[in-house]
Amino acid sequence: MDVESKTISNPKFKQYFIELPRFVKSEKECETIYDKWIYILKNLDTMETMPFAEERNAAFAKLAARAAQANMTPAERAAYEESRKNLWDYYNTIDTAVDERVKQVVSNMYAEGLDVLLISKCTGLNEDEVMKIIQTIS
Repeated sequence: MDVESKTISNPKFKQYFIELPRFVKSEKECETIYDKWIYILKNLDTMETMPFAEERNAAFAKLAARAAQANMTPAERAAYEESRKNLWDYYNTIDTAVDERVKQVVSNMYAEGLDVLLISKCTGLNEDEVMKIIQTIS
């Protein structure tokens, strides 16, 4: 919206202003997803548990996880970050091992005389990826 002329510059763009103090519904009165989001935003700082958890809404679950992280003590946060780092290290180790195994399989297939197209079909790699692997072992 152009502030000076008070005209809408893009008719597809809509703005909604929510005055949280005027939202007076209780948790039980919230029926729509919008009501629930406004209720959470208004009351987040005073909540002990995340409302609407029984609905299994992925967005609410993610919000609850982020809120829990925000409320961690420094020691809890350090332990949490360390556990996440360990988990990502584990996944990266598995990915690296799989990549190395795929390279070994491609190498063995090529050594047995199979052509690049057949290796590509068997491994699910495209021909360029197979050629790059073959070039690194030659």
